[in-house]
Amino acid sequence: MSLYKKKSKSSPLPFAICSKMYDCIVCDHFFTDPLWSNTDPRKWCSDPWSIAKAYQSTIGQNTSAKDTDASGLLSIIINDTTFTDKLRHPVKRGIDPENNIYCKARTARNDILHSPKMKLDEAKMLEYIDLFSDVLKDIKGLLEQDKAMRAYKALEQLKSADIHISSEDENKIRKLRENAINDIELEKQNALTAIKEAADQENERIKSNASTVVNKLDELSDYENTKSDFVKDLISFNKRHHSTIPVSPLFDFRAADLVEFYVIPELKYVDVYGELS
Repeated sequence: MSLYKKKSKSSPLPFAICSKMYDCIVCDHFFTDPLWSNTDPRKWCSDPWSIAKAYQSTIGQNTSAKDTDASGLLSIIINDTTFTDKLRHPVKRGIDPENNIYCKARTARNDILHSPKMKLDEAKMLEYIDLFSDVLKDIKGLLEQDKAMRAYKALEQLKSADIHISSEDENKIRKLRENAINDIELEKQNALTAIKEAADQENERIKSNASTVVNKLDELSDYENTKSDFVKDLISFNKRHHSTIPVSPLFDFRAADLVEFYVIPELKYVDVYGELS
C-alpha cells in the first residue's frame, strides 16, 4: 500500500521508499491509524520529526520536540510502539491504553490546562504530581539527563510545598493553557468543517439520486405518451384503410362498413368412449 498513486515531480522521496516507510509507520502505530494530515512525506528522508508527527493525536505546527507540548510528546510515546523497549510500563496491544500511566498523564495535563479557575484541590494535585514523577522514572535512562532530573526534583519540591512559582512560570502556564484552548478550538473547527463537508457530499448524492429518479420518470412518461400516440395512429390508419368491405365482387366501388366478423366454428367429432375402451 502506498500513500500516493503517482509520484510527485517535486518530491525528493523515491516512490519505493515512500511506500515502505508508509507501511512501517502504519505497522508501528498502536492503533494502525497515523495522523497523515500532520506529516509531510516529502520530508521523511531529511526531517525525522516529520515522521514523529504522524504519531501525534492532534494537528500541530511544531517542528521539533523542543516546541512540542507535553500532550504531543505523550501522544508519540503512546502511539509509537517502537518506544516499547524504552519504557518500563509500555502501552500494550490488547490492554486498554487508558489505564497506562502515559495516557493518564496526558489526561491529567489536559485537566490542569483546561481548568476554568486554574485550581486543583490538594489531593488531586498530589495524585497528578505522583503521576508525572512516575512518567519521568518510567522512561529508561531519562533521569540521567540534567533537565529531566531537575523536573523530577521540582515535582518532589512541589509535592512538599517547598517551591515558589515565579510570575514567569505562571505566565508560561497561562500561555500553555491558552495554547491548549486554541488547540481545542482548532479541533472543534476541523470537526465542524469535516461534518459540513460530509453533509454537503450527502446532499449532493441525494440531489444526484433524485435527479436520476426524475429523469427515469420522465423517460417512462415519454414512453407511455409515445405508446398512446402510436395506438391512436394505428386505430386511425385501420379506420381509413381497413374499415370497409365491398358489398359484391362486381361492385368494388360500393363498400359497406365493417362492423363485426362472424366465423363459423370448426366442429370435430371425437369418439371418447372408443378411446377409453
